[in-house]
Amino acid sequence: MGSWYGGINYNSNTGNTDNSFIADMHYLKSMGITKVRLNIPDYTKTSQVATYRNYTVIALSMGMYVIYGVTHPNNINAGKWITASQWPAYVSAVLAEAAWAASLDTPDLEFQIGNELERQRYVKITSLTRSGTTATAQTDYPHQLQNGSTVVIRFATPSGYNGTYAIAVTGPSSFTFTVSSSLATPAATISSSYGINATDISDMGIVTAIKDLAVSVKGVFPGDTTYSVPAGSPDAYGNYGNIPDHWATAGVNAEITRLGFNLYERSDTEFDKIWGIIATAFPANKVQLTEWGLDSNNGLVAAHNDEFLYATKMRQRLALFKNHGIPAYFYNFSDPTDAFGMVLGNGGYRLAWADQLGLRPWSWPGQSTLQRDAASRIAAVTRMPITRDVYTG
Repeated sequence: MGSWYGGINYNSNTGNTDNSFIADMHYLKSMGITKVRLNIPDYTKTSQVATYRNYTVIALSMGMYVIYGVTHPNNINAGKWITASQWPAYVSAVLAEAAWAASLDTPDLEFQIGNELERQRYVKITSLTRSGTTATAQTDYPHQLQNGSTVVIRFATPSGYNGTYAIAVTGPSSFTFTVSSSLATPAATISSSYGINATDISDMGIVTAIKDLAVSVKGVFPGDTTYSVPAGSPDAYGNYGNIPDHWATAGVNAEITRLGFNLYERSDTEFDKIWGIIATAFPANKVQLTEWGLDSNNGLVAAHNDEFLYATKMRQRLALFKNHGIPAYFYNFSDPTDAFGMVLGNGGYRLAWADQLGLRPWSWPGQSTLQRDAASRIAAVTRMPITRDVYTG
C-alpha cells in the first residue's frame, strides 16, 4: 500500500445515495483507508444533518473510523454570521449532536465541535467613501450592527481607512465612522473578501468561546473531539487575521483532543508559513489536518494541470506529515466538481491517488503525451477504465 497517512474527507453531493456511499466506503477500505471525515454540515440544514447522521451510522457499521459534527451557518448567508446573541443557539445545537453521537457508544467516532467559526464573523465591504471626516461603508448583506458597535476594518487602500472603530448605523447595509479628512475617496481598493469583523466577538474572544464549548461537549460526549481552524490564505492570513497565531497564543485545552487545521495550499511560501506554526507551536499528538488539499484556483494551477506534478507534490507533503506524526484528511474524495478532489469529471481518479495508494484501475483519457511519459514513471499502476460498482451491503 502507498504512503497515505490519515484519512479522506467525504462531501455528499446531489448524486449521492446510500448505495453510492456504501460503494465508496468499500472502495476506500479496499485501498487500506479506514478513516473518513464527513464534511461538517450547517446545523440549521436539518436534511443535510440527517444525511450525515445516516452516513455516520453506515460507515461505523462497515468498520470505518468517523469524524462527525455540525457547524454554524456559513457567513455568506445573510444574517447568519456569529454574534454573541446567536452563540447560545449554536451551543445548544452542538450539544444536541454530541448527545446523539454519544448514544452510538463507539470509540471509532470523533466529534467535531465546529468548523472554521473564526471566519464566520465577517461581512464583506463593497464600498468605502468619505465626506469630511465621515467615512461610509456599504456591506453586501444587512450587517446587523447597532449604534456604537465596534468593527475592525482591514485591507483597504489607502490604509488610513483600516483600524478599529465605533460606528453609527445609517441603514441595514451601511454605517459610518470617523477618519482623517485627507483620505482619498472612494477607497482605491477594498478587500475582495470579508473585510470587517462585524460582530461583538473579538478574534481572541471566539477562541475562548470555542474552548469553553469544548468543555461543555466533553460533559456530553466522552470520546475524542476535534475543532477545525481555517489555515489556508486568505482564511488564516489576510482577510481573517492571523488565526493560527491566535491559537498558538491561546493554546489548546484538554477538552479538544486534536486541533484540526483546514489547509488549502496556494503557494509553497504560504505553506511554509502555516506549517511552521502547526509543526512547532503544538504537540504533534494535539493536531491534525482535518482538511488538506492543493488549490487549483491560485498558485498551484500547474500541478492541477499536470498529474505527475500533482502526484509529486502530494507525495512530498504526505511524507512530511507522516514524519511529524500529523495525520491529514484529504479534501475531497466524492465530488468530481470540486477543484481539490480525487474523483475526476470523467469518473476516473487522479494519478496522485493511484501513486499514493497503489490504486489498480483509473481512467485518464485526456492526458497529454508529456503526462503519459511522466505517468509511466509511476510504478505498479494498471491503466484501465474504472467502474464504480454499487454495493448493497
